[in-house]
Amino acid sequence: MDDLLDSSALDIEYQWPIMSDCDVRTAVAMQAGGRSLGSYSFTFREDPRVTVASAGGMAWDAGGIVLSFSAKKNRNVVVHSISPIILGIEDRPRVAWVLQKTKGCGGGDDSPYLLLNLKHSKLLIVKGKNKFDSSAASGPKIRDFPVSTEKPITVPLVVEACSGLYRWMLKVEYSVDGVRKEQTIGSEKKPLLAAGGIAGVPIYDIVPAKSGVGRTVEATGKTTGRNCGR
Repeated sequence: MDDLLDSSALDIEYQWPIMSDCDVRTAVAMQAGGRSLGSYSFTFREDPRVTVASAGGMAWDAGGIVLSFSAKKNRNVVVHSISPIILGIEDRPRVAWVLQKTKGCGGGDDSPYLLLNLKHSKLLIVKGKNKFDSSAASGPKIRDFPVSTEKPITVPLVVEACSGLYRWMLKVEYSVDGVRKEQTIGSEKKPLLAAGGIAGVPIYDIVPAKSGVGRTVEATGKTTGRNCGR
């Protein structure tokens, strides 16, 4: 996991910007003036997309964040809500490169997940082919679920970004023994970053190194389009 937020009673582990190593939907990118792609040394210990995101990069078009909630023993913890906060939007960011992974592993996963469209700042619940507005009066909810040591909760969240660069964070509201609290994933000083819909950015692939040690990148000869999706 990327990080661990410890609020004495509720632990929140999270991984950004991929759902798993097998995730091929998520790509990452770097703003112009940021670190060059050739300066990285990618190994098999960490997914290169996590490495890039940890070094100031951003998810491209779509990203994933997996939230894992667990509680300290003998504490009554209830998570009341998970909500996005958009801190800033840059309409025409300059992007130096995009790095994608095209070879996955294993089969698909039909488990429910949350879908966040940053352009509309709307959080949906996806079950199979159906999408439900989590704020609607009827339908499924992501709120008021108990968390314990014996029953931790994992919440997968897919993030879609288009038409610019988004600086954002998640706010988790919860209570411990009846006392309301909140925690954020990302912050104003260190926001989560996601972008998409910017044309003309060169695309690179993650591939195994020919030496058999570590991973490297190769140019695809393609560039991004203005529409979302590579």
